[in-house]
Amino acid sequence: MNRLSDEDLVPDEQVVVTLTSANYVKRSTLAEYKRQGRGGKGRRGMATREEDVIEHVVNASTHDFLLFFTNKGRVFRLKTYEVPSTSLNAKGVAIVNLLQLQPEETVSAVINVSKSDTEHAANLIMCTKKAL
Repeated sequence: MNRLSDEDLVPDEQVVVTLTSANYVKRSTLAEYKRQGRGGKGRRGMATREEDVIEHVVNASTHDFLLFFTNKGRVFRLKTYEVPSTSLNAKGVAIVNLLQLQPEETVSAVINVSKSDTEHAANLIMCTKKAL
């Protein structure tokens, strides 16, 4: 008998994952973004705090892996569908609810690793400025 995994229950769709400088993360469907015509009225984007700005925007499939690199040299891996889905103008959730970050640790980079990438190449090399 075949067992269903969580991934089998999640539709494979294109999404946008955004991460702010204050480490708030969210997932929105690509369909929520639309092209603006000439002279059209702009659409309000993600709600942020006054000092917070969007730092990372990643296009991914819900079945892709996301790699979160921190300022402490650690990396975390999540399936994209594990990032909570919210509306386009929502703030998102604090990433500490998804990753086991240490005090003063922040996410400095996010990389999408799609299924097609893992079938063809399995290596990733990262270098730091001070080799730490």
